[in-house]
Amino acid sequence: KSEWQARIQEMEERKTRISDLSLAASLPCKDQNGTNYCWINAPVHCVEILRVVQNQSMVILSPASCGGPIKGFRNVGGWGQEGLEYIVEHGVVPVEHWPANAIKREYWTQENKTRAMSYRVTEWMELRPRSLDEMISCLLRSLPVALGYNWWSHEVTGCDAVWLDGTVALRVRNSWGM
Repeated sequence: KSEWQARIQEMEERKTRISDLSLAASLPCKDQNGTNYCWINAPVHCVEILRVVQNQSMVILSPASCGGPIKGFRNVGGWGQEGLEYIVEHGVVPVEHWPANAIKREYWTQENKTRAMSYRVTEWMELRPRSLDEMISCLLRSLPVALGYNWWSHEVTGCDAVWLDGTVALRVRNSWGM
């Protein structure tokens, strides 16, 4: 904690924050476009961000390619962890093969299931609930965090720790678009 302010300022100066890298790569925020899929947009966006952070080619991925199969192709809410567990096992399909918000069984083809395996998560960690220290530690290591807020009934992608008015604050990317 004693180093947070200095590390945040250094990342700002060097333009190495997740938001800086995402903007430089022209990676847009997700847009759930009226669906109830914030819970899968956040972890899918984390995968996109990690590809940018790791200097991999930028690929826009389809949250519906995970959320649809998980929820039986119904437009209902869920939990980010169930989405992430699906991504670990099955991967995510790029939007060029499955539109981002198309909660339609017609895209759930063997070809897309095979494609998705190229966009899987191999490692992840579950942070303790309400652990600011763990969340900030991840962000200072350029690891995005899918954040579910019960009070908001919404999940967003935590991308940067910022220093604001003498304390740490959080910048998020929201699945309600840029």
